[in-house]
Amino acid sequence: MILRTIREHTQALSNYLPGGDLFAAKSIDTSNLYKFLNGLSPEMLKVDNFIKTYRELIIPDKLDETFILDWEMALGIPDDCFKANGTIEERRTHVLAKLASLGVQTVADFEAMALLFGISVTVVPGIEENGPGDADDRFRIYVRHLELPSDAFPLTFPIVFGSKAISIITCLFDKLKPANCEVIFKQIGWDIDDVTYDSVSLNILPENNNPSGIFFKPDGLTLFMVGQTGDTIYQYTLTSEWDLSTASYASKSFSVTTEDTLPSGIHFKDDGTKLYMIGSATYTVYQYTLSTPWDISTATYDTVSFSVTTEDTSPTGIFFRDDGSKMYMVGQLNDSVYQYTLSTPWDLSTATYDTVSFSVASEELGPSDIFFKPDGTTMYVVGVINDTVYQYALGSVWDLTSASYSSKSFSVNSEDNTPRGIFFRQDNGSKMYVIGSFTSNIYQYTVD
Repeated sequence: MILRTIREHTQALSNYLPGGDLFAAKSIDTSNLYKFLNGLSPEMLKVDNFIKTYRELIIPDKLDETFILDWEMALGIPDDCFKANGTIEERRTHVLAKLASLGVQTVADFEAMALLFGISVTVVPGIEENGPGDADDRFRIYVRHLELPSDAFPLTFPIVFGSKAISIITCLFDKLKPANCEVIFKQIGWDIDDVTYDSVSLNILPENNNPSGIFFKPDGLTLFMVGQTGDTIYQYTLTSEWDLSTASYASKSFSVTTEDTLPSGIHFKDDGTKLYMIGSATYTVYQYTLSTPWDISTATYDTVSFSVTTEDTSPTGIFFRDDGSKMYMVGQLNDSVYQYTLSTPWDLSTATYDTVSFSVASEELGPSDIFFKPDGTTMYVVGVINDTVYQYALGSVWDLTSASYSSKSFSVNSEDNTPRGIFFRQDNGSKMYVIGSFTSNIYQYTVD
């Protein structure tokens, strides 16, 4: 709201008066009529200030205790989906969320409403989701959604508040759905029992004919591949995030042959300033610094390494917890994943073995790489014997002693019979990438 000056108020008042000789003096500064109008203007300015203050107090995302109860009563809160207790921030959020749900009727309305909560959904009639085979699907609506991005409580749209948001959205969809219909929520991503090949691949044969590992920058616009021909890490650029069809070699590389002649896996610190490579010739993890984050051509060896010989003499992959406090290594000698602690995050010189391991031999006798869901609740292993990705659950986050096989797997044999590396889109798990050394290709999959 823009406040008028006293002179602007005077002019506005004079504009309300009719024309003609009787009110001709309204625009003459020295006239008594003008002076009268000018004398009223400070009072009008006080009204403006009062309206501005009141307006700010009653705007839903700025409500205080004085007015939030009025909004809750007007919107019928509490109800089945929204509560009228909690912190002032939570109550404001519920008011905003209830306002967002008003007038929702069409598929587009439902999808737009969910987006206001920071949740991207696709609303699909049951008959389209599963085909005509299930008669009950005629009375179902499937809501396919990505995992929620955060647990913050912003007071402006989009409203993003983690797991609490999906419970409110679920309630709203159920209340607003057509009669006699069932609403089924299906989370997209991270669950490999519903994976499809995108028919998209990137051939890296011009750079290396024996690739052994991959890693993506978190924004999905930069890809790194390590290969055992030439013992080198290569960098690629994607013009569209997470879309391999837009990838091209960036003409940047870094040789690790001085440290190991059989590099088998790589991992980057989340800010792109540190690189870690595990080599199967020396059974050792090596640490490097990138002077320009995410630019492999600026990498230098830190003269810091950590041997995993005691655990496995055929290491094939590594992964770090996102805070750098844990490292995991998978090896083919014992077909196991091993867990390590770094007392100083991201500093290999402080690494120690936790004396904790997890065998995947029941599923795969040639594990070649591992990947963890960012919250540490799920682990994935790919292997070259069965050419398959396997999914495991961790009952306690980042703790291999609590790992168990989820009885979920996905074969990549149709694309490559020697898969060496695996990676998932990190923000929502909706994409999976597998690198194969038989075809020298990286393959892209959608995880529904």
